[in-house]
Amino acid sequence: MELWDPHRVQAIIKSKRREMEACLGPFVVSGKAIWTLTEIDKSMNWRSIFRGEAQTIMIDKNSMIKVNMAETAKVPESQTAMGQILNIIINNAFRDTNLKQVGRAARFFDVQNPIVIPQAELQVWSGFKAAAIQSKLGTMLCIDSIFKFMSTKSCLSQIDEMKRGAKGQHHWETLVKTTFAGHSIIANWGNKRTYIVTDIEFASNPLTMTFEYKGKETCVAEYFATCYNMHVTNPKQPLFLIKNQDRNFYLPPEFCLIDGVPDEIRKGRGMRDALA
Repeated sequence: MELWDPHRVQAIIKSKRREMEACLGPFVVSGKAIWTLTEIDKSMNWRSIFRGEAQTIMIDKNSMIKVNMAETAKVPESQTAMGQILNIIINNAFRDTNLKQVGRAARFFDVQNPIVIPQAELQVWSGFKAAAIQSKLGTMLCIDSIFKFMSTKSCLSQIDEMKRGAKGQHHWETLVKTTFAGHSIIANWGNKRTYIVTDIEFASNPLTMTFEYKGKETCVAEYFATCYNMHVTNPKQPLFLIKNQDRNFYLPPEFCLIDGVPDEIRKGRGMRDALA
């Protein structure tokens, strides 16, 4: 069964981009489509090794779609396609800066220079969102400044606080599940991707939960140390279960940030004073 991971696909194409541009000319990628100004007269493929696994990039000539920019006002399909292409170009331009895309929407933030509000345990990420909009009057580029409020505490810090105030193990586990299951968290590494937590795994921890990586059994803690140079400080912490199509994987709460502002901080006096 095919497992589609857009971030993985982008990384694989990036590794072969120079060879592909020699055949296709400049191009942009959107999902499973590649857009180029070069007309393709035959199917093509490129082979690559990514993280120790063989990969093949294939372009099927029979799947080619032609878009006429001069007819975007007359043909709705062309108008939609051109709007998509223009937005891809805009998003790629943002990705070439130091701004990071957070989540799947085209929202880019300066995560390296947050505004920290210590009394409220908050940080503010400034950023931009942009979109190309087409109408009968022509194409418009709309850019707006945006802000994202984030807690400075890791998810593990909040879980530990819950444990100190809980009335036993069952009460603590219920509090943790209520707070995180079904909610989004932000991975505090790499591209700051957002994930929806499916469930909390209390029976395992970063040392006991293992999976196959590069042909050998690897625990979660070892994987993060090897790939991201991030080291688990609390080996007994539970794990966040994340579901991606038909694949499950686990994240240590220590390496995750709460997406947004927790209610206890939002309603607290420190929040009101900080924003005053």
